[in-house]
Amino acid sequence: MKIVKSYKTIEESILFWEAMCRMYEEQIIELNKHLSGPRDICSVDYTKPRISGGHVKLSFSEVLDKKIIQEIEKIEKNLGSAERTVLKLKGEKNCILKKVYAVKGLKHKVQVLKYIDGLTIKEIAEKLNYSESHIKRISASLEGD
Repeated sequence: MKIVKSYKTIEESILFWEAMCRMYEEQIIELNKHLSGPRDICSVDYTKPRISGGHVKLSFSEVLDKKIIQEIEKIEKNLGSAERTVLKLKGEKNCILKKVYAVKGLKHKVQVLKYIDGLTIKEIAEKLNYSESHIKRISASLEGD
């Protein structure tokens, strides 16, 4: 039963990280839309030295674009990390599946078909060619494991 729980946990983790990837992708799309925003607003950059008593002017769009680009780069880094996590988890999931399907025994087969493949008692009975009541007893014994 522990391996089934591990499998389910990995499946849930994959779904979570795939959702995170989609969220990061949506954020990047939205931020890219702002890169083509208004271009006529100006601001004063007080961090630059004065030239002849004046201020070096940066357009508001230049300042905003710089900040947006920095944010996009940060999100792209997070997206890459999330994508690597998904790949790693999928590899672990496949490794677990290979081990799960390699194990023999009726009780184990019922466990795999019920908890991993998601089949009903009736479907398991038909697939394994056993009576539904026999599979139900085996399934009930799994609940305590």
